[in-house]
Amino acid sequence: MLAGEWPTVDFFDPGMPLTYAASAGAQLLLGRTLLAEAVLTAVMYGVAAACTLLGAYRLSRSWLVAAAATLLAVAIFPRSYAYPKLLVTAVAPLAVWAWASRRTWPHLVVMALVTVVAFLFRHDYAAYVGLAACAALIVAPASGSPAVLKRLALFGGVVALLLVPYAVSLGGVDAFAGSIRTFVDYGRRHSDRTALTFDTLGWTPEWQLFWSFHALPIVALVWALVDWRQGRRDDVPVVIPLCAMAVAANVLLIRDPLSARLADAVVPAVLTGSWLAGRARQVGEGFPGRGGLPR
Repeated sequence: MLAGEWPTVDFFDPGMPLTYAASAGAQLLLGRTLLAEAVLTAVMYGVAAACTLLGAYRLSRSWLVAAAATLLAVAIFPRSYAYPKLLVTAVAPLAVWAWASRRTWPHLVVMALVTVVAFLFRHDYAAYVGLAACAALIVAPASGSPAVLKRLALFGGVVALLLVPYAVSLGGVDAFAGSIRTFVDYGRRHSDRTALTFDTLGWTPEWQLFWSFHALPIVALVWALVDWRQGRRDDVPVVIPLCAMAVAANVLLIRDPLSARLADAVVPAVLTGSWLAGRARQVGEGFPGRGGLPR
């Protein structure tokens, strides 16, 4: 890109233009060396860790739980090139919760912007953010179904509007659609090569984490629904979007080999665990608590 070439237009891009742009920007600032990529990776992981700490605290209301969650996300040692996965899944919940707590037009635009940034880092990342955003738009209090549909339409419209410059840079709608097809084809081939198979099932430490990652959003969802039936509904707009993101990340990001790919889905897992820990702490202290929407 520093030579004037653009992803998809001038060279093959498997659906991650912003990843290329971030590396090019780092080299533009720090020089065309591996140090630039190392600094970029370190900074992005630092931002992801900070957002994870903030999100875990807002969910648990405990700095101890938040610190433990963040340390776990760091200790699992994700691969350096995977920083967009952790960054997106750490920043997106904060944007979703900000909209859910205020439900204003500017917060909806920010949520849409985060979705588009996720899309540009890698196209499938938009699915995790968009799924969480749509879950929040649906479960947040509304005057009726028309209001919910209006929210969803506005969100989709803003996302589409924000994607227009990227589509134009590729050459229009047809080129944009072609890039999506290319990404899907590339992803399908990659998925076939790294898919987990039943003959590899086991109870090694990696598989224990695998099952734990899948269990956490299910347990959190059940607990939130029980709370909802008992009249404690403040946490619903927090937990449902987070569980949606966690399930999507577990299904789509965790691939073979587990020792390397479990880290890709660690942020939604530790955030879900933070809410469960905070909720258990409230119950243990003998009051239902009103964790509610993070502010």
